[in-house]
Amino acid sequence: MTLTHDSLDEARRSVQDLRAAPLEGLNLSGALSKLVNELGSSSKTAFKYESVGAGRPLPEHIEAGLYRIAQEAVNNIIRHAKSGSATVTLVCSPGQVHLTIEDDGIGFDPASIGPDRYGLRGLNERARLLGGDLNLESTEGKGTRVEVIVPLEGKA
Repeated sequence: MTLTHDSLDEARRSVQDLRAAPLEGLNLSGALSKLVNELGSSSKTAFKYESVGAGRPLPEHIEAGLYRIAQEAVNNIIRHAKSGSATVTLVCSPGQVHLTIEDDGIGFDPASIGPDRYGLRGLNERARLLGGDLNLESTEGKGTRVEVIVPLEGKA
């Protein structure tokens, strides 16, 4: 059990060390808004950002991990989804953080994800490192939804 806790602490420190430069001086909500505006303005997809209760600071490792998850998911939309619109939503409650990225693109069959799809594997691994869960829903012709729920320490 101690080895597991030590490994989790080490993983959290690693995530914190990878703190994204765009987070410097911004909270997670501000950084996500900036990400959506910058990437959205240079793509064919109309991105929208929404947040609820996201003004308060979160633990740095959670902010960094969720930012990287959103960054990868938004880049996947731009590269693969062929979508007209996409929404990034951040909802913070006292006990958890809920991040959703969804698009109206071409979708795909999640059961046919090959072992060479490192981006999707990375999303899952990042969510687990944060102690959270990642749910991926996609239907061919109807888009994709990535949902991450991360408990806040001592609150879940």
